[in-house]
Amino acid sequence: MLTAGPAMADSAAPYVELQVATNFSFLRGASHPHELFGRAATFGYGTLGVTDHNSVAGIIRAHVAAEEHGVRLVPGVHLDLVDGTALLAYPIDRAAWGSLCRLLTLGHKRGERQVFTLTWEDLEAGGAGLVVILLPDMPDADLARVLSRLGDLERKGGIDSAYLGLTLRRRPGDQARLQALVDLAGRTGVPTVVVGDVLYHDAQRHILQDVLTAIRLGAPLDQLGAGREPFRDRHLKSPDEMLALYRGFEAALAATRTIVARCRFSVADLTHLIHGIEYFGWIFLLLWFGRAGSHRVEAVSF
Repeated sequence: MLTAGPAMADSAAPYVELQVATNFSFLRGASHPHELFGRAATFGYGTLGVTDHNSVAGIIRAHVAAEEHGVRLVPGVHLDLVDGTALLAYPIDRAAWGSLCRLLTLGHKRGERQVFTLTWEDLEAGGAGLVVILLPDMPDADLARVLSRLGDLERKGGIDSAYLGLTLRRRPGDQARLQALVDLAGRTGVPTVVVGDVLYHDAQRHILQDVLTAIRLGAPLDQLGAGREPFRDRHLKSPDEMLALYRGFEAALAATRTIVARCRFSVADLTHLIHGIEYFGWIFLLLWFGRAGSHRVEAVSF
């Protein structure tokens, strides 16, 4: 049974990390949820967002780790659309969590050879109640069009709210790039928000992350080339360090607080699901039906 546990007060820090991949992001994340939440507690975070790739498989482990360390979990997902667009999506409430789970079910069911297949049209039809952050890792020629589309989707009520993510990549011209993104967001009417794109809890874990990348790309470690992270700092950073790194982008830092205040959904809200059956009991039933060869249960949104 999942319990809400003691009330967890949000940290007074003006920044909350919202983009964290755990080891449930297969061959990407290099730290367990308990390691990430333990480090977050050490840094004084009161809240941490988890966004594994196209999956919520690790969200229960993250919930347990969050309770153990007294840090509030904001559950989300990193969605990869078929056109190459990368988004972070966070449900604002229980109904929006159901919408997100249905999108994940659709993307995995439709894809061949375990390739996640989700489109803009799917998001437009089923994204109600989601806070969505566009990750701008795409050619500039495409970015303005995609950001405009996301802003239009918010204005039409297809999603709860839209943001453009700002992330330092430790590459030449980084600061100018961030300012250009802020300017583009201003012209489009979509606010910006800082996200750290965290892959592990400690800087030393970059060695394991390199190994995971080599396996994922099918290349020897010494031949990763551009596939290897050029700067090995994809670890969770303290709020103070993030404030220093993003000096001049205070509004985008503060937007993290706006998002966590908006997203009040908790995994603890899923305690009772159907006719008194609790979360793990429901999971057991699904596994039992699957083992028995039943295909009558095709999709579940918790």
